[in-house]
Amino acid sequence: MDPKRTGAIRRWFEQLLKAKLGIDPVDGWALLYKRHIPVTTHLITTGKFKKCEEKSSQEAYTKAYQALVDQMTDVSFLDHLKPDLAATGDNFEVAKFLTVFLNELRIGLEVVFDEDYGLTEEENKYIGAVLRYLEDHQNWDPYESWPAVLFQSSDESVDLENFITPKIRRSNYCGFMLSERTDMRRSPLSEIVSSPRSRELRITREKDRKIKTLNERCKLLEYEKDDLDGSLRTANQEIKRLAKSLCEVTSAISEKDARCHTLNAELDDWRTKAAAAEEESNQLKQQLKTVKQELHTTQRQLREAEFDISSKRRAVESWEKNATLEEQWRLKMEREREELLQELEVTRISKAAAEERLLLLTTNDEAEIAELRNIIDGLRSDIKETRRERDEALVSQDEKMRVKELELAKSANVIIEMKKQLSAAQLSVRNIRGLAVQIRNLCTELENRKTEIQGLRLLFTSIQNGYQTLQEKNEQSRAMIESLRNNVAISEYRSQALAASLEDQRKKHIQAMMAKQEALNEKQQMLLEAWDQLNSTVKLNIHLQEEVARRNVAYHTLEQRLASAEERCSTISHHFSINSSTLDNKPAEEMTKINCHFSEVVDVSSSGALPHEFHPLPEVEDENDLLSSSSVTGDPYLLRVEPQCGRLIATDEQEEFNTSVDSERLTELKRRNKTLPPHMRSTYATELTYAGERFSSERLEDELKNSNAFMPIHKGGCDTSSLTSPGNLSKTKYVSRSLRSVKKHFSKMMQESNVPKANVTSKEQTPLK
Repeated sequence: MDPKRTGAIRRWFEQLLKAKLGIDPVDGWALLYKRHIPVTTHLITTGKFKKCEEKSSQEAYTKAYQALVDQMTDVSFLDHLKPDLAATGDNFEVAKFLTVFLNELRIGLEVVFDEDYGLTEEENKYIGAVLRYLEDHQNWDPYESWPAVLFQSSDESVDLENFITPKIRRSNYCGFMLSERTDMRRSPLSEIVSSPRSRELRITREKDRKIKTLNERCKLLEYEKDDLDGSLRTANQEIKRLAKSLCEVTSAISEKDARCHTLNAELDDWRTKAAAAEEESNQLKQQLKTVKQELHTTQRQLREAEFDISSKRRAVESWEKNATLEEQWRLKMEREREELLQELEVTRISKAAAEERLLLLTTNDEAEIAELRNIIDGLRSDIKETRRERDEALVSQDEKMRVKELELAKSANVIIEMKKQLSAAQLSVRNIRGLAVQIRNLCTELENRKTEIQGLRLLFTSIQNGYQTLQEKNEQSRAMIESLRNNVAISEYRSQALAASLEDQRKKHIQAMMAKQEALNEKQQMLLEAWDQLNSTVKLNIHLQEEVARRNVAYHTLEQRLASAEERCSTISHHFSINSSTLDNKPAEEMTKINCHFSEVVDVSSSGALPHEFHPLPEVEDENDLLSSSSVTGDPYLLRVEPQCGRLIATDEQEEFNTSVDSERLTELKRRNKTLPPHMRSTYATELTYAGERFSSERLEDELKNSNAFMPIHKGGCDTSSLTSPGNLSKTKYVSRSLRSVKKHFSKMMQESNVPKANVTSKEQTPLK
């Protein structure tokens, strides 16, 4: 890696970011990932300067690589970028990233090259050389990698005038300047990036981006088409589902209508039942009222009867008390009567005693008798009165007793009647109690009927609410059906429009597919032809491997003969040095003939080729050019140098110089190149040009056919037009270099012998590096 060239690229980026964003340069390549790489990545992606910073080098270079991929950078650039190695701080990998960034800025943002960022003239020359190399991308050798530009020698002269277009100063015929900027120093790199090839590359990049955008749009349209197909299928399924749901809704509505009719009939029945229940409840209420009135009257009568019974009981009790009192008074009177009877008996006894005493006394005392008589008379009168009072009392008591007995008999009759009435009242009470129980039962039944009526009313309200909800649902269902019908109509209209558009797209797609199919058939035909060519190339490669094996054996023999040729060259130089005076005396025509003949022989030998069906290799200036040159189409020809004066020996290979095959090959290669893209076209048909230049003389061709100085190793008649291996090319380089040294030495000898140099070096070429 050339440090001056890569250092110039790095310094250009550092100065660019310092001038635009004030980012200071860093020490070393490894620290560029923090700011320089992210800012450049953002600049390439968006076209704007913005300060960015990354903490991870791996992430910075990965984002940079992805940005280059998104910017449709050429694959030949991306194949050599390695983000993993660049993240480790490898100078070469980071320099490759900066080179690709420089190329992207050259294509997409050529404005950044207009300003001079303070680089030296030498650094500008290095960057200009890199830009020129990147601009010549279409002419790169397929066998050479582009990072080789970073390894070119630093002492190569770089002239910017060779690729600067006349755009810096433009003058009219009057001599004064047209549109020249004086406010900013213009960079010499701006003319490189504004070349026609760069502009064409920018246009191509824009077209590629537009193609990519159109392809993405085409994919999006295909996705939209798929989405529309899916939405169409979904809409059809939705239409079917809606139709099915419509049928279900209509059936449900019909069922709900039938249910409504049945509910209306049940509602009418319940209404009639409720009316009958209300009439029955009214009747029961009337009956209840009458029963309540009867109950009140019965209770009033019962209370009156109970009051009468209680009053009669009190009267009976008073009568019983009076009876008991009378019985007690009668018993008392009887006891008094008995006492009076006893007293009367005692009085009788005392009377008898008194009479006896009286008799006794009469005898004793009449006066006392008279007194006692008076006392007795008084006592008799008292007794009479007492008897009378007693009799009266007894009579009155008897009367009272009879009255009381009568009253008791009446009371007993009344009690019996009252008992009868009480029993009758008890029966009526029992009846009333049974009637009350019945009334209570009727009340409970009435309450039950009331609850049933309330339940019926609630049921009626719920039925009314359900009927209203059903009507509302029916209205909603009808509205939904109307909306579904409208949606179905709209969906059908959209589906028809979509079907029409899809039909148009299908027709266009079929036309495009037919065109693509035709192109595909052509490509398949080309592929079959290329496959046949590949098979033939494989067979030819097998044959060439055998040929290479044979020529490897011949190479060692060639080295030995080359040594003998060098020894012969030294002998010839000694011979020429000894006979220099003799050569001066020879005729000029003979010397000219000898020198021309020797020059031709050396030229043929220096080309590294023998007369064969292959054509000689072109002379190149570098080893890389020799290894990757597109004009190398066959193996080099190995020489067998004889120690004579340089004549060719190939009398048995006259048929190998038939050039009619070359024109046929060139025609076939041109036809193939027309069917291939530019980066796949073959460029090794240019060997015929070199062959024409090398063998333009019929005399030389006759001399080559009849020569005795060289002997070809390969004498086969098969077609071996294929690419050679690098090993054989290196061997051929060695032979060519040795022969050219012989030629150079011979020219030096001819100069010493005062021989004109133009006759000896008619085709002087630069030796290989």
